[in-house]
Amino acid sequence: MNPMVYLMFMFAILLVCNGISISVRFPSIATEILGENFNSSNYLAIMPIIGILAGFAFGKVYKIFGTVTLYIGLLALALSNILIGFSNGNFTILLIGVLFSGIPSTWCFPFIFITLGKITTKGTQALANSLIFVGCNIGGFLVPFVMEAMQLLSRSDSLAAPFPIYAGILILIFIGMIICKAIMKKHNKVLAS
Repeated sequence: MNPMVYLMFMFAILLVCNGISISVRFPSIATEILGENFNSSNYLAIMPIIGILAGFAFGKVYKIFGTVTLYIGLLALALSNILIGFSNGNFTILLIGVLFSGIPSTWCFPFIFITLGKITTKGTQALANSLIFVGCNIGGFLVPFVMEAMQLLSRSDSLAAPFPIYAGILILIFIGMIICKAIMKKHNKVLAS
């Protein structure tokens, strides 16, 4: 099995953790801002619709940007987390962050499966796909533990405190991917010469 598959597995865990964290925390953060009579169900119903529309757009986006699509998705998801984390009682900023978060996630997941098709053999592709689905389930299971750990790490009792940490992790992944791509490009040049 290509070691990249295990990185994709961990990436799937992170994406699911982040997505569920946003869905779970949004109603509570919004209630803090707008009061106990606030009903978040309408907004939560819009999130999957945005994800579906973004999913339809993925083909065209990928055709235009290729592998850069993942970088765009990572930065967009980091930005969503920053908006949520630093909304500071501003419902509009919170809502933009929450609704915007549905777009990059639907671009990152298809990219994972496209990449798996390129880095696995026919004999390992089914196992690699299964690992990603297992990663998604593990991500869902880990959400409460991850959120609690991030809350402790942030040393804040704010419900939005974990989201800047998520943003930081996504930005570190983005930087790591750029560095890896540069190293591989340099390595390929050396091999070609």
